[in-house]
Amino acid sequence: MLKTLNTIKLIIIYGLISRLRQNILGKLALLLVSGAISVVLLPAPFIEWLIEKLSDYVFDQSCSSNFWPPFSFYLLLSSGLALGWYINNQEKAKRPNLVDCVSKSDAFKIKNSNVICFLGSVENIVDIDVIVTSEDTNLDLGSINGASVSGRIRRMAATFNERNELVKDELNDFIHDWKNKNSLGPFNKGLCIISPPFNAARVGIKSIVHAVAIEKNAGSSASINLSAIKSIVDYSINHVLDNNYKSIFIPVFGLGSGQVAQSDSIDYTVSAVKSSLERVDASITVYIGVYKADDSFTLIQRLVRETL
Repeated sequence: MLKTLNTIKLIIIYGLISRLRQNILGKLALLLVSGAISVVLLPAPFIEWLIEKLSDYVFDQSCSSNFWPPFSFYLLLSSGLALGWYINNQEKAKRPNLVDCVSKSDAFKIKNSNVICFLGSVENIVDIDVIVTSEDTNLDLGSINGASVSGRIRRMAATFNERNELVKDELNDFIHDWKNKNSLGPFNKGLCIISPPFNAARVGIKSIVHAVAIEKNAGSSASINLSAIKSIVDYSINHVLDNNYKSIFIPVFGLGSGQVAQSDSIDYTVSAVKSSLERVDASITVYIGVYKADDSFTLIQRLVRETL
């Protein structure tokens, strides 16, 4: 039990450190806390020595103290923790409100197929045959409690008991088994893996395509490229056609936790969908998914330009 608690503490600390490292103030907060720790470890704390010398010079008296830990430990630690708390609150305030309830645009025609902007949570999908998720190059699925398409589809496919407690995490188990049989990664962008829908079948989903679309970069936005996204979209649409399915949901790749620039992620996804559908004679419906209202406006504007 103690080992489990220590592990949880380490995970929480790692998460906070990862968030703080992403900006200059965060790095300063970490530096202050590190300084506090170093004060305890150093036999002769530098700040105590400096304060003593300055005080002797200005006031002609000694500010040294036998109290342990020394004053500088509390000064640095409290400053670092206060700055970290401020940064955390600022980051929360900057997080955009995500739209959960679904709204759909009118259909945009590309050759014989229809393209629709899907604004809202993928968990509210009903009767869309194929769902494409956006995964990173390590093929680590989104958190089952997270807001990403990958995490929400993972939750939809999982088994819960009557108390809403997780019983079996089917998608994560499936991908874990696949990686053990093939490779532990990292994987090239453009790779696609098809899994059954498991419990997501209850809302009409027939197949899930796990697409390696982004490469995460510590402290900055993820990287995507157009050729990989085109490969993913071509593969996914061919999967729809080969199985006589009629509809597919494709997220705007990199727009969520990947933090890719809106213009790049929307342009690449729409361009890939248009290029693929222009080669298809059959009629299918493609839903392009976003979570934020301003992203839906930009997506619709791009679809208008592509279909005029």
